Amino acid sequence: EDVAFGSEKHLGDSGYSWLKDVARASTDKGWTAAWLADPEHQIGLRLHMTGAPEREVITCKGEGYGLVGESPWDAYTLTRHQTDTEPCVSIFAAVIEPHKGETFISDVRRVQMEPYTASQPGLEPVAMIVETTRDKTFYILHNPERDTPRTLEVDGHSFELAGQFATACFTGGKFDYTMLANGERLTVDDRTIEGQGVVSGRIVSIDVEKNVVEVEAVAEKPLQVKAVDQSNVTFYNPEYARGETFPLAGVEHIGGKRYRLDLGHTWLYEGRGKVTTIDPEANMMMTMTSQYKLFCGICYDGKWLRGSDKNDDTPWYQIKSASEKFHVAEGAKFTMLEPGDAEKMKPGDLFWVYSIAPGDTFEIGNLAVLEAQGN
Repeated sequence: EDVAFGSEKHLGDSGYSWLKDVARASTDKGWTAAWLADPEHQIGLRLHMTGAPEREVITCKGEGYGLVGESPWDAYTLTRHQTDTEPCVSIFAAVIEPHKGETFISDVRRVQMEPYTASQPGLEPVAMIVETTRDKTFYILHNPERDTPRTLEVDGHSFELAGQFATACFTGGKFDYTMLANGERLTVDDRTIEGQGVVSGRIVSIDVEKNVVEVEAVAEKPLQVKAVDQSNVTFYNPEYARGETFPLAGVEHIGGKRYRLDLGHTWLYEGRGKVTTIDPEANMMMTMTSQYKLFCGICYDGKWLRGSDKNDDTPWYQIKSASEKFHVAEGAKFTMLEPGDAEKMKPGDLFWVYSIAPGDTFEIGNLAVLEAQGN
């Protein structure tokens, strides 16, 4: 599709009309793009994108940091996966290389793990081989459906992955180290490491005053966090596209499959304000309180709205959709998910938008490392 420059006048639209000097090409090959942050010293970033079917590369110029209409034009590169298959997930395998003039990456290859199957298109496993001019070779494995074991035979090496992510490094052809993330086992040639895997479950309750979440795990697998201050927990709900990740300050086993997760000093709410008007027919609440995260383009779709920041019986209301941007003249509009939720609020009420709520799911991953002797 072609979008005429400046044709979309509302900030909440796709944004394509604010790009100029657009060029595009369809390719299933790999490509690179480079940007210079400091031309005098040739310091910048280089992107090495691996090839895949049904991909389109777009180069263009868009406004950089500053005021709309008065900012410098910066060079942008976009890649899109276009397919008629629904539903479909898109995974882009790439390497970002900081550089000072010359590249130190000599080759980036995308290779196929087995079995190359998935529950839906786009979730197939992805593996990359990155070779450097410093005689190091990195093997990077990504298995979106981590419960399905995968294998890879390449360059005289064999890999068996029961998990989500793995990396192995060889220097001068000799094993250097390997890492396993969110997995139970990884075998690289004749070396095997084991991990805890991923502990998952659901939120039972939230102490919004102390930032403590009580959760119930799905399995009896014990939650063993070796270094709590280096671990994270990610929460999900089905209405929101991505998870919310928090650092773990502490874990307490309270019996059975239940745990208390201390999220430390992290704020559990993302925004707050005062109700301005209610539209019962549209199941919508409007506020003129500036929402900082809407200014930044971060939507509240799927998040939870609550009329209290205390541990009381105030109900949780899930947001179906919110204004993609905060408009100074119109404020922000919140459409609620459940019918009738908006009219349970009234003008003048205070509200808080929370990242998580009871019923959301959680995951806690882990990392295991194996180094060659003498490292």
